[in-house]
Amino acid sequence: MSDAYIHDPRVTIEISKDEMSAFVILSEDTQLPPMNEKTLIAILTHNTIKEVFIQKDKILQIIKNPIYGEKILVAKGKAVIPAEDGKVKYLFKKETPDVGSLDEQGNIDYHARSTIITVSENEKIVTLIPPQKGVPGTTVTGKTINPGKSEEKALPSGKNVAIAPGDPMSLISTINGAVKIIDKAHIEVEPIILVKSDVDYSIGNIDCTGSLIIQGNIISGFTVQAAGDIEVHGVIEDSHVSAGGNVTAKGLVGRGEGFVSAGGSVIVKFAENHIIQAQKDIIVHEYI
Repeated sequence: MSDAYIHDPRVTIEISKDEMSAFVILSEDTQLPPMNEKTLIAILTHNTIKEVFIQKDKILQIIKNPIYGEKILVAKGKAVIPAEDGKVKYLFKKETPDVGSLDEQGNIDYHARSTIITVSENEKIVTLIPPQKGVPGTTVTGKTINPGKSEEKALPSGKNVAIAPGDPMSLISTINGAVKIIDKAHIEVEPIILVKSDVDYSIGNIDCTGSLIIQGNIISGFTVQAAGDIEVHGVIEDSHVSAGGNVTAKGLVGRGEGFVSAGGSVIVKFAENHIIQAQKDIIVHEYI
């Protein structure tokens, strides 16, 4: 084929910046012989476009029904599929809602909100998703697009967790307790103490190394401390309450002698006459 056909003035070729697409713009010229499919393909390949990426159906359509002055897609490269790093998948709900649940009347029950996420002994709590190798791509000009490398993730470690029997890609909890993500590399499960009544003279002061759920109230004059979270389904009266994690309660009531502190957040429906300290947020849903 002659250079006259290779450098046909009726054909302008444009290649996208990423070289993943090629276009032609046709100009009408009755002085030249009609163009055929092979001629147009030859012009494209002469201009560095690989024939394997030329869309032959588009070429045939252009020859049969030429459209002049418009950019027409005639070649498309092979898209790269990027490599994906492995992932750490937590098999429990990591975040609690900002508000409580709806009651039968449609009102929000704020003290139904819990910041303690419980898991059972031998329950799988974390699993690894393996990395995925990528697939190289190719531009219309034949350049290879590197998909990149993928990296494996490691299982986190921590207290009261272990590799799942028969599944080295997963972790289980070794106790019944409250699960906490410490950081990307550490997770732990704390024991939970459940108090099914008020904290009063029948219970006494509490100091525990895990998390604490109190289904009643904390009566004035008592001290409750926990290294983890403290969840009170009732109210906290004039008492001293301290948690390494979050403190949640229906409310705080008293005569100004109550003290609540949290290494995380303090979340209550209402608060009256209490000193509140928190390393993170103090959230009072209704009134102070």
